[in-house]
Amino acid sequence: MALKRINGIAFDSNGNAACGATVNVYTAGTTTDADIFSDDAGATAKSNPITSDAAGRFWFYTDSATLDIKVTAGGNSYTLEDVSVENLLTHASRHQSGGADELDHGTLGGLGDSDHPHYLVVDPTVETQLFESPIYQRMAEMDALITELFEMVMGDTIAEPPG
Repeated sequence: MALKRINGIAFDSNGNAACGATVNVYTAGTTTDADIFSDDAGATAKSNPITSDAAGRFWFYTDSATLDIKVTAGGNSYTLEDVSVENLLTHASRHQSGGADELDHGTLGGLGDSDHPHYLVVDPTVETQLFESPIYQRMAEMDALITELFEMVMGDTIAEPPG
């Protein structure tokens, strides 16, 4: 079974991409490093913590259902707690550049964090990203990173099955 790919972009307190941010991926509710990988087969372990690239981007593959993700940049840190990655967007439900795939609604379980909205940014050139803040949503719009944007809260229906 293929592992799930998680992508993120680290921003500094001014809203700029945080080059060289440190991203720690923990087993949910702990400070124990989670097992993360460089490939979807889980054959190659990835260093944890991760360092973001020049555009603040980071990624990893995991088989964990829930994680804590701590991002540290410029002396500030923020932790996303209990990030549910189980049955989020899978390859079958990604829009591919140059055409549209049908949404496989059976593989989409939703978001695990129900106490505030998330902002889903779909970028067919990089993969799908989740933002927690409308500020980051607006920044993504201004940077023309997105092809589709909508607010999503736990229980929302993304798409109805065809027919």
